[in-house]
Amino acid sequence: MKLPNGFGSIACYSGNRRRPYIVRKYIDGRQKIIGQYATYEDALAFLVDYNKNPSLFAPGTITFAEVYRLMAA
Repeated sequence: MKLPNGFGSIACYSGNRRRPYIVRKYIDGRQKIIGQYATYEDALAFLVDYNKNPSLFAPGTITFAEVYRLMAA
């Protein structure tokens, strides 16, 4: 499936890995890895959530309690 322009990308590492799918997005003119996932569907779901509200996943503004709540859901 082709993703829209500016949406980000999902790539797969080669070899036997626990979380082979990585989510990449251009941030400040550089491509950064913003997550690693076990399945393509999990990676795509994260990318959709990230594009809805990128400030939700910003490391400088999120607390540990919020991270725990997001990961537990």
